[in-house]
Amino acid sequence: MDPNKILSAGNKDIMDKNKKSDKQSGKLQWNPLDSNNTVGGLVKTAYSLEAGSSIVGQIIWQSFYIFLVIYFSAQLKITPILAIVAAICAGISLWIYYRSYKVIRTLPNENSLEGFQNIFILRELYKIQKSIADSPTSLIFWYLLILYFVQKSPGFEFVPHSVIIFLILIFAGNFLVDQTFGIIRYLQYKRHLPEAKNKAHVTQIAKLIDEKIGLVGYLITMPIFFALALLVARNIANGVPGLATILASTGSLTTIVIAIIVFASTLVIMPVLSMVIIRRINSIDFSQFSDPVIPVAVDSSPVISKERRQIIDSEERLVSLYGIWNTHSYSVEVLGKGQRYDPENTLIITPHRLVFLKVPVFGAGVSMDGIDYTTEANIWGRADIRAKAEELVQSHTLDELVERDKDNFVLTYDKIKEAKLIKKGFINVPRLEVHSIDGRSRAYCWLDKTYRGILESTLPKVLGDRAIID
Repeated sequence: MDPNKILSAGNKDIMDKNKKSDKQSGKLQWNPLDSNNTVGGLVKTAYSLEAGSSIVGQIIWQSFYIFLVIYFSAQLKITPILAIVAAICAGISLWIYYRSYKVIRTLPNENSLEGFQNIFILRELYKIQKSIADSPTSLIFWYLLILYFVQKSPGFEFVPHSVIIFLILIFAGNFLVDQTFGIIRYLQYKRHLPEAKNKAHVTQIAKLIDEKIGLVGYLITMPIFFALALLVARNIANGVPGLATILASTGSLTTIVIAIIVFASTLVIMPVLSMVIIRRINSIDFSQFSDPVIPVAVDSSPVISKERRQIIDSEERLVSLYGIWNTHSYSVEVLGKGQRYDPENTLIITPHRLVFLKVPVFGAGVSMDGIDYTTEANIWGRADIRAKAEELVQSHTLDELVERDKDNFVLTYDKIKEAKLIKKGFINVPRLEVHSIDGRSRAYCWLDKTYRGILESTLPKVLGDRAIID
């Protein structure tokens, strides 16, 4: 299956347009210490690594399959046509794997909402293509393996060839089911991801689609599996005279009945929990967040009157630290939905106070189905935080920013007992400890190497002897 032909149906035009506007195509985020990292770059890097590592794994597995196909063909003394077909299909599969890696790696404008959406959509598209390309070699391998086992194992010589075909059809049926769900997921991604209002909303929509498809698959397959299990159990019971009496006399019958009840209850409870998780994930409101424009345009500053500008600039901002996190912060999540407490990610130092802000970018303060958005942004999206924070401080006073969110707060210098800058603290990175006169303590760390030097020169100026430098 040619990726270019599928892309031309709806995605290739987007890619061509983006290629003209992005000269940084192919650049990945390898260094978590880089302050220019973005969330879009993180996802692109992760999916590129996934695609690249899958090429290595595919070379190993396809080589293993081809070797066994040749071996079984020789042992069974059948025509080598199956080995030739398997080799051709393996070559096509490897080309698609390489193509997926190249396209995802060079996909431009991952920092835009449209580019971020395209990463998710193209990944699903290539997952389908990879699976289809892998299937011929896999089916040939399993066919020859079963045939070899039947012909070479004593007692299985009289198994009809129709049984082998039936087993292969089971494998093929399972493959078709997986592909059907994969195509549905891809089409749902392509339809609904463009409706997202920001990048965090993209991940929410994708997670909801995955959960719903998983629920539907569970509801379809589990009753069939349970019915087959009962059928097998019945056949075993009918084939062993007096089996129920034997089990009852040994006490095993009660255990089996309890196991069946537990198993049946699980079949009912699991979809109920899945529906609860879907409702809770869907209830998360990501509309409060907005994505910054990266890189920041020269003329992107809001138009503000001279009087308003004087009010905004009336309080001097000495230092701004982006992508910090409270080491005492923690996240609590229940059934797919949660929040992070103390999620502030920006510190602004003025001549009179410390201002701690939760810049509303990429779901800060929210936890969803194992995704801790605050930590992800603080480590991999500091450029997003910096761009959004600078966008906000250009149009708001610090007091207005503090009042925008309940997680924002200030500490005036008369309420600070001491501030201690530690060279190596939490996870072996610099840490700032702020102890207030009311007995409360806060500790913050960061990954940007330049921040320690900035604080070393700034804290003594605003706190005097209360600033302790380790």
